[in-house]
Amino acid sequence: MAAAGGTFGGGRGADVLALDNDLEAPVARRHPAILEMIEACHREGALAAAMTGSGSAVFGLFSETVAKRAARQLQRPDWLVVLTHTISREEANRRRPDTRRRPSRQP
Repeated sequence: MAAAGGTFGGGRGADVLALDNDLEAPVARRHPAILEMIEACHREGALAAAMTGSGSAVFGLFSETVAKRAARQLQRPDWLVVLTHTISREEANRRRPDTRRRPSRQP
């Protein structure tokens, strides 16, 4: 299982964000580690935590002030914890390769 943490701009003004995945409960019954990961994210200060899609990963949204500490605390031998952050559309466009300059194909 993988647990990913991301940073969410702003403080804990909303306390906890509500996320809903209809598949989470039935999948978690078969794979209890999913709820363990979600609960661990909340214990470490996640604003929200949930299972992705059909259960390939769990993610937590953290404020920038607690994200690094939480990522360290969430490390387990059988979990892959990845700290990420959201970038703006402008930053994404700057990072995107220029698709107009494609190499020509040689026949």
